[in-house]
Amino acid sequence: MTDTSVNSTEPVAPDTPTPRRHILQKILAFCVIIGLLTAGFMASRYILHSRPAIKRELPGKMQLPVQVRPLYRMDAQPLIQAMGTVIPARELAVMPQVTGIVQAVHPNLVPGGRVQAGDILVTLDDRDYQLTLERSTHNLEKVRMDLRLEEGSQAVARREFELIREYDSPALTKAPADLALRKPQLNKARAALAAAETEVARARLDLERTRIRAPFNSVVRERNVTVGSLVSPQTTVAILAATDAFWVRLAVPHSALEAIDLPDGNEPGAPVELRDATDPDGPPIPGRILRLLGDIDPAGIMARLVVEVAAPLQRTPPLLLEQPVKASITGRILKNCFRLPRTAVRLDNTVLLADPDDRLIIRHLEPVWKDADWIYVQDGLNEGDRLIVSPVAAPVAGMPLSIIPEKPAPRTNG
Repeated sequence: MTDTSVNSTEPVAPDTPTPRRHILQKILAFCVIIGLLTAGFMASRYILHSRPAIKRELPGKMQLPVQVRPLYRMDAQPLIQAMGTVIPARELAVMPQVTGIVQAVHPNLVPGGRVQAGDILVTLDDRDYQLTLERSTHNLEKVRMDLRLEEGSQAVARREFELIREYDSPALTKAPADLALRKPQLNKARAALAAAETEVARARLDLERTRIRAPFNSVVRERNVTVGSLVSPQTTVAILAATDAFWVRLAVPHSALEAIDLPDGNEPGAPVELRDATDPDGPPIPGRILRLLGDIDPAGIMARLVVEVAAPLQRTPPLLLEQPVKASITGRILKNCFRLPRTAVRLDNTVLLADPDDRLIIRHLEPVWKDADWIYVQDGLNEGDRLIVSPVAAPVAGMPLSIIPEKPAPRTNG
């Protein structure tokens, strides 16, 4: 019997048979691949030929966009800004004219108190002065009686002198008549009467001076006495400041004086508008320049003006002493000038203009006046010139411009 499991040379059949493709299947797969490649190629050509074509253009001229403002001549009245301090127009250190003990004090005689002209501020003990007045009055009566007696003696002496002259005695004729008629004695009595009347007047005046009165409507700045204080003519009872008017001392640049109308004889000074320095938007307080001081403010090397404000404490809010204020002084009218925004004028006093061909012009000007917001010129510009008011970083004369209308200023109430 033959063993065929060990000696057989035939290959073992695999578990999964390998599929064999038919010739038609191979042709179909090749055609699909060729179709896909052809479709991709056609799609890419379509995309490349259907994109928009970019047109090349030459760059245009560069134009600087600016805002302009036409200029016209006008009559302008500039405002000069200044700072100042409120000071008393009249300030008085009240001192008694007699010595005495304080008996009573006015209830408003305290710092900040208001007193009226004629109010009794302080009452002194007047008993000594009443006694002095009584003694002077009695002495006056005595002197008057002495004068009457002397006048009676005059009548007797005149009669005796006439009788003696009837004898025509040479000795009596040569004797002085005024001695015989007692004229020196009469003059002495009359002088004594005048002296006694003066003493009475002096005693009455000293008695009246024991009542210390306010000389004008005032506010009390300082009080130095109380009931029981001993005062003398060297004692300062109180310090008063008149309230009918206050002064404001302003410091202005010396060059600004030529634009300010100062008082001249009966002509008043320029009007001034004052505001609290801590509240620039507060209500204005009107004033008027009173005088130009003859010295320079040592702190700022500036000229000083005095402005008068009437009834300062009757305003709302009141103007107070030592209050810092900001002042706007109305200057002289500048006729036929151009007013330029300060932001449009460069540091070297040049301005930028747009010519009729919309090209930049740089022009130098000589200002006639400057303030915080405006610069005024009279020469160097023409009617209708277009001022460039927008910032230009690096201006070059002749550069082309693109004109943009200036935005109108926002409207404000009032």
